[in-house]
Formats: sequence, C-alpha cells, structure tokens
Amino acid sequence: MRNKIFAYVEWFSKPPREPHPQMQMYSVKRKVTVDGQREGGIIELESIVQPCYLLPVFTGKESRKVGQKAGGQYVEINGDNCLEHVERFWISSFHDQATYQTVF
Repeated sequence: MRNKIFAYVEWFSKPPREPHPQMQMYSVKRKVTVDGQREGGIIELESIVQPCYLLPVFTGKESRKVGQKAGGQYVEINGDNCLEHVERFWISSFHDQATYQTVF
C-alpha cells in the first residue's frame, strides 16, 4: 500500500468565462472567510494537474495601496511576498505552452 501525499492549497474565486479583452488573462480573487481569514484546504497531491502561475493585479485605487501596511509602513511587493500582500491576481496563461493549452 502506498502512502498518500497531501498539499495545502489556498482557494481563489472561480475565473470568469472569458479572459480580460486586453490582457487575455483571467482574474481571480483570494477567498476569505467573513472574519478575513484566508480559505484553504488539504488535498491529495495527485489531484493537482499542474501549477497555476499568478501575477498580481495592480489597478486604480488598489495600486496606491500596494506597499502600505497598517500604520503607513512601506513594504516592497516582490515575487517572494506578493501572495501575502495582494488579493487579486491574473492567471498567467503565457507562462509555458502546457499552461496556455490548458487555459485556452
């Protein structure tokens, strides 16, 4: 009998039916509970088909908030911490050919 391997994943909203007309990518938003905690779960690793590469969405008023923490302290948003500080993302369909073919 084989030991099962599990992964913790955080949940995001379901993407819209059509990609953004100019970006040609789908947007998703982090799912949170009513008290603001991130929603997540534990799933079997073998149920993951492929990774999903997310790019932060910076638009309008939201872009002015990027880098600001409580108390006005500045935090630089980068690839290492964007999942901690940004709530909306683009699903990058252009990361590689397999992703493009899965998304489109």
